Amino acid sequence: MAFANANDLHSYMVGTRFQFTYYFRSRRFVGLLIFSVFITALILFLDLHYNYSFYKSENSAAFLDAYFSSDITAYFAILAAFFGGDMVSMDLGTNTAYYTLVQPIRRSILYIGRYTAAFLSTAVLVLIIYLGGVAGSLYLYGDVTDLIVPSFGFALLYMLALISFATLFSAIFKTPSIGLVVSILFLILVYPAVQGIVSALAGINPWMFVTYAGEMIYLVFEKSYVVHSVNHTHFGTIYTFNPTGNEAIFIMLGYIIVFSLISILVFTRKEIKG
Repeated sequence: MAFANANDLHSYMVGTRFQFTYYFRSRRFVGLLIFSVFITALILFLDLHYNYSFYKSENSAAFLDAYFSSDITAYFAILAAFFGGDMVSMDLGTNTAYYTLVQPIRRSILYIGRYTAAFLSTAVLVLIIYLGGVAGSLYLYGDVTDLIVPSFGFALLYMLALISFATLFSAIFKTPSIGLVVSILFLILVYPAVQGIVSALAGINPWMFVTYAGEMIYLVFEKSYVVHSVNHTHFGTIYTFNPTGNEAIFIMLGYIIVFSLISILVFTRKEIKG
């Protein structure tokens, strides 16, 4: 959404700075920062302690492929839910609306500013995870594969898509905690479970799930991988789908655009009705 005038741009900058400062000083951010450092250190310890010989015989790309596994992408979803799950409902479900919604700033600009602040906050935490992977690669091999750059790019785009999706629940539910919990449940339990059923058993390409696109974060480290395969077993037919780079980008961009627009419309409409 374009800025209509210089005042909108100024409001956006002020709103983003205020919201980012709010996040940065919050217990939520500090807690997630500590946990991000802890989980990074734990993964590195487990990998280097129990799989040192295996990884030492591999290369940087193979190590980072395993490092950025489905567990890490699941953690990225939790980060997005914590910052996007109550981004809108912090006004609609609390008394802060009496202050924020009477300010001379368009609700769409307010949303974009908060969206940017939420992304910057999660980007800091994601960067910690990546720095851990870089440290592990340097320790094992003395270098880091260039593929770390596109992987980080996919991770940032993934965070934007996840935050957009989480803000939908924030706009629907007035209670901040409900939006946050529902976001986590969908991204951690519902989406992965349904995606597995739709792809593995039904044989349908799960392009409609953003968690499917997020797999590119670690698939990018593989020189070649199977995009679609069919395996016949005694128990039935198992289908396997993996996204291509372009497919993942289109899915994430779709989530960013569609769910952000829906959230802005809901946010604006509720303000008018209020």
